[in-house]
Amino acid sequence: MLDFLPAAFNGYDLFVIETGFILAAIWLALTAPALGDRFFKRAAAACRRFARRPVASLATVAIAPLVLRALLLPVIPAPVPQIHDEFSYLLAGDTFAHARMANPPHELWPFFESIHILQQPTYASMYPPAQGVFLAIGERLTGRPWMGVWLSVGLMCASLLWMLRGWFPPGWALAGASLAVIRLGVFSYWMNTYWGGAPAAIGGALVAGAYPRLRKQGRVRDAMVMGLGLVLLANSRPVEGLLFSIPFGIALLWRRPPAQAALALACVLTAGAFATGYYNWRVTGDPAEFPERLERVEYAVYPTFMIEKIHPEPQYRHAVLRDFYVHREGAFGYTPDSFENFATYLLSREEVLFWFFFGPLLVLPLLFHPKVFFERKFAILTAALILPTCAVAIEKWYLQPHYYAPACCVMYAFVVQAARRLSHWRWRGGAFGVSLVRSIFMICAIMAVICALRKPLGLDLIARPFNWSASAPGNFHRANLLAGLRGRPEKSLVIVRYAAGHNPEDEWVYNEADIDAAKVVWAREMERGNQQLLDYFRDRKVYLLEPDVDPARLRTYAPLP
Repeated sequence: MLDFLPAAFNGYDLFVIETGFILAAIWLALTAPALGDRFFKRAAAACRRFARRPVASLATVAIAPLVLRALLLPVIPAPVPQIHDEFSYLLAGDTFAHARMANPPHELWPFFESIHILQQPTYASMYPPAQGVFLAIGERLTGRPWMGVWLSVGLMCASLLWMLRGWFPPGWALAGASLAVIRLGVFSYWMNTYWGGAPAAIGGALVAGAYPRLRKQGRVRDAMVMGLGLVLLANSRPVEGLLFSIPFGIALLWRRPPAQAALALACVLTAGAFATGYYNWRVTGDPAEFPERLERVEYAVYPTFMIEKIHPEPQYRHAVLRDFYVHREGAFGYTPDSFENFATYLLSREEVLFWFFFGPLLVLPLLFHPKVFFERKFAILTAALILPTCAVAIEKWYLQPHYYAPACCVMYAFVVQAARRLSHWRWRGGAFGVSLVRSIFMICAIMAVICALRKPLGLDLIARPFNWSASAPGNFHRANLLAGLRGRPEKSLVIVRYAAGHNPEDEWVYNEADIDAAKVVWAREMERGNQQLLDYFRDRKVYLLEPDVDPARLRTYAPLP
C-alpha cells in the first residue's frame, strides 16, 4: 500500500496516513470550525459528568484496553517471545510462579548458558523483578504469562488517569488517559511483547500523582502511594526511576509534609529497600549486588554508560555468547568522539521518544503551545522529564522506548496541558483551537481502526520507526516447534547446533525455571562433547536442531565425531 510514495517513506505508512489526517483537520479548523459543534458539545458534557465519578472512570480506563485487546485477538494473536530480554523476564515470571526468588544452579549449567540470564551463583533473570511479578501473576491465574502483561497495561492506564486527576480537571484527565488507552494500551509493544514498560510507567504515575495530593492535603495514604511508586520504579527501571523521582523528593523536603505523612513514606521506602535487598541476596548472595550488575561483570565487555570503562573480556564457553557480548554489543555500544557527533547521537535517541510516545498527532498541540514546558506550575514535571532523559542519553545501547517509561505520565500531562491551551485559540472569530483538539481525538480513534486492519490493508507499521503501534514479530518458528514437542507423549531434549557466523540475536536456548521438570529442555552442543548431558537426560528423546539450515530442521540427535 502507498507504493506511489518515494522510497524515503518506505516503512512510514503510519506517519503518512496520520499526517494526512492532521492536515485535513487543520484545514477544517480554519474553514469550518463549527462543524459538528452540537454533537461534540453534548459528548464533551457527558464525558465531563462521567469523569466526575472517580471510581467509575478509573475502572473504565483500566478495563477498556483489556477489552479492546481481547477483541483483537483474532487478528492480532497473543505474542510469542523473540528478544533476549523477553526470555529473561519469562524466566523471572516462571521462577516467581514456582514461589521462588531464584533457582539453584543446574549441575550441567554450562550447557544452558544464555544471554541476559545468570547461571551462577543462582539460575535467575538478570532484570529487576517487577515485570517478572506480573508475568508470574498471569502464569498462576491463567497459565499464560502474557495475561500478566495484559493486566499490567490496564493498571498502567488507570494509574495514568489517577495521576492526571491530580494535575488537571477530571474531564481533561479522562481525555488524556483515553489517548493513552489507544496509543499505548492496545497496539504498542508494551502490550504485545514481554519486554515490559507498564510497571515502570505505573510507578512513575503513582509518584507524580501523589505529589500534588500530598502537597495540598498531606494525607498518609498519598504518602504510602508515593512510596509504593518509588519501590516499583526501583524494581523496574532503577536508574531512570531514581532520576525521575529526584525533583519530587527535593520538593517534598523543601515543603516539609506533615510528620505522619513523612513517617508513612519512610516506612514504605524502608520496607521496599529491605525487600529489594532480600531479593538481591537470594539471587546474587549480596543485598547490595543487583543481578543485572553481576551479569554484566560475568559476561559483558562493554559497560552500560559511556562514563564507565570497558571490562576485560571474560572466558566464554560458547562462541555465540562471545559474538553477542563482544561483537554485537560492541557495534551497539556507540561512543561519540566529538560534540557534533554527540549532538547527532542525542537527536537520534530523542527521535525514538517522539515516534513512540507522541507521533505527529500528539505532538501537534505541543507545536502550537511549546511554552507548557516552561510554565511554573509544571516546572517539577519538566525536571522529572529532563533528568531521566539525561541518563538515557549516556546509555550506550540502542534505545528502547521503555527506558523512558517512568516519565510516560509526564509526557501525557504536557500533551493535555498543551491541548487545554490550544482549545482557547481562535481564528477570525472561529473556534480554531477547539475544532483542532476535537480532531485529535477523532484521528486517534480512526488510527486505531486502521492499525487493527493493518494486515488486510497491507500497511508496514513495524519496519521503521519504532512507533506506538509497532511490536516485535516474535520467534514463531521456535514457539511452534516448542508447542509441537510439548504435545508429544515423551519428554524432549533439544540440542542446538549453530553454524559459524550465526546471528546471536536469533537465540534458541532458553529454559523454564525448573529445567529437570520441563517437558522440553534446550541445550547447547559443546565442542568437548555432550555425553554427560546425554547421560543425565537419558530418559528423554534427544533431538538436534540446526536453526541456520534453511529451513531450520529438527532431527534425531547424532553427535559430532
